[in-house]
Amino acid sequence: MRLKVPSSFSKTDFRSLVDKKLNNNGFQQYIKLFEDNYSCPRGGDTYNLKAGLSDEKLAELDYVLKRIADPKEMDSLEEMAAYFRRLLDDKKYILLFAYNGVGKTRLCGTFKSLGQEIDVETGDKRADTLYYSAFTEDLFSWDNDLDNDERRFLTLNSNSRFFSGIKELVIESKISDMLRRYADFTFIIDYDEWRISFSRRVTIAGKNETVDDIKISRGEESIFIWCFFLAIVQLVVEGSDSYSWVKYIYVDDPISSLDDNNAIAVAVGLAGLVKGSCDIKVIVSSHHALCFNVLCNKIGNAEELFLQRSASGSSTTLHCWRS
Repeated sequence: MRLKVPSSFSKTDFRSLVDKKLNNNGFQQYIKLFEDNYSCPRGGDTYNLKAGLSDEKLAELDYVLKRIADPKEMDSLEEMAAYFRRLLDDKKYILLFAYNGVGKTRLCGTFKSLGQEIDVETGDKRADTLYYSAFTEDLFSWDNDLDNDERRFLTLNSNSRFFSGIKELVIESKISDMLRRYADFTFIIDYDEWRISFSRRVTIAGKNETVDDIKISRGEESIFIWCFFLAIVQLVVEGSDSYSWVKYIYVDDPISSLDDNNAIAVAVGLAGLVKGSCDIKVIVSSHHALCFNVLCNKIGNAEELFLQRSASGSSTTLHCWRS
């Protein structure tokens, strides 16, 4: 990834950078970084970058220049994801608004990938990001019992780390507590077969009956998976050993199948869950303006950004949401 650190500044531009851009908005701690790594000879007109700086020092300078810029020009999603990871050393929350098709889901995947590595001894993949996106929904798939058309259930990809430890952690009660806010069906998790069956109370001929093995609607399925994810987030926040690997939570567009009322409820519920003393850092991206604004109002001191892509599609730009 190419670092965008100028080799020199005019004396006027350097003093403007240090005395104006950095000397406000909580960036004063970076003044010394630039004064220590740029120098101007006595009587000279130019501040030059010192030779022999480490890659980490150059990356730090690059980060600060991005941090104070508005807009922030990014050549790739990899550059943006790396910027987000460094930004989360300073901020606990990033809230990102972007229209569909700009690259939100790909950005989520790129951010996640930057935190993955392979243990050379065991061959296991290590990760640091628990994420919710379209890929999360793919961990759940329907068996519609096409032969008999009787028993329908949602199967789980048991190989995914997403489900690590859920059997021992009694996750059903957590899911149920959240699900009842949105839906009227119930569920049972079969850990031996790694599948979930659903049922619903209905009135038939004046009598209340339970109908088992139902297929829930696409919207109900989305909200169930969302509640499943929130239950795991709750385990993370509570410090469960099974999810001790989680350093970041990345939520990409959780409300794509919901109406406005449920969108507000989802935003309020998510904000309430991730706020607090937990050390986990959180990114939420959305194309839904109402959901995004509720999150901005409910989560204090977040970095609020607006993502755009250039007309040519060759670069992306981050704008401060409130500037």
